[in-house]
Amino acid sequence: MPMSKSRLAWLLPALLSAMPAVAGNRLLFGHDDRVAVVPDRRPWQAIGQLESRSGQLCTGTLIAPDIVLSAGHCLIDEHGRFDPAVAFRLAQHGEAQAALGEPVLAFVDRRLMDGLSPARGGGVAISPEAAPYDIALVRLRAPIAPAAATLPLFGGDARALRVALRATGWHVSQAGYPEDDSGHLKAHLDCKVSALLGSARLTHRCDTLGGDSGSPLLLEVAGAPVVAAVQSSAPDAADRARADNVAVPVLRLGGALAWLRAADKENAP
Repeated sequence: MPMSKSRLAWLLPALLSAMPAVAGNRLLFGHDDRVAVVPDRRPWQAIGQLESRSGQLCTGTLIAPDIVLSAGHCLIDEHGRFDPAVAFRLAQHGEAQAALGEPVLAFVDRRLMDGLSPARGGGVAISPEAAPYDIALVRLRAPIAPAAATLPLFGGDARALRVALRATGWHVSQAGYPEDDSGHLKAHLDCKVSALLGSARLTHRCDTLGGDSGSPLLLEVAGAPVVAAVQSSAPDAADRARADNVAVPVLRLGGALAWLRAADKENAP
C-alpha cells in the first residue's frame, strides 16, 4: 500500500535526520531497516529511555506530562522481583536529553508478576497467559514536558484498532533505544503488522533488539500518530524465521490509569 501524504508529513522529519543503521544482526528480519532519528520533533520527542534500579534500560513514551508508558517486564528483575524505575531520560540523544524525569510510582499488573517462571540460562520467562499484561505506567514526580509534546493513546476497542490498521495497510512505525546503540533513538518506519489477536497481542515485523522493550508502535489515525501498542518480546534468533515480534495493544490501560489516579488521591497531602 503506498504511503499516504499525511503519513509522509510526520515521517519525513525522521527521514531527513536519519542515518543508515548497522546491518547483520540475526535478531532482525533479514535486513536491518532501522534509521537513527534525532528526537527533536513530534512524535519522536515524546520517546525516552527508562532505567530501573537494577540498571535495566528500556524505552518509554510520555503519554501525559508526568506519565510514562512502557513494558511491565522492564520493571521486573532477573529474580522476578519488582524493580522500580529510577530515571526517565526524555528524548535521549547521546549525552543529552530534553528532560530528566524522576519516577515516584509505577503500575505493573499482578497477573504479569504471577505468570513469571525461571528461564533457561537465567532470568525469568513470561507465560502465554501473562503476556497480555506486559505493560507498565510510571508516574513522574513532576511534569517534564508540555501536553503538546506527549503522544495520545489509540482510543477504541479491538475492532476499531483492526479497522485503523486496515486503513494503513497494516503498517505501523516503531522507535526505541536498542542495545546496539542505547544512547540514540532508532526507528523502523512503516513496518508490517502480521496479526492482531483480539485485544491481547499484536504481532509485527518491526526490527527491534534488547532495549526496545516498552517502545511504542505508532499508528496513523486521522493523519497523526497515536500509540497503538507497546513492544513486549521477540523470539530467539534461532526462531526468527518462524515467529514475529509481540506487542501489547494499549486497549487495556483503563485499569492502570484508574490505579494511578487512586494512588494519587491516597498520597495527596
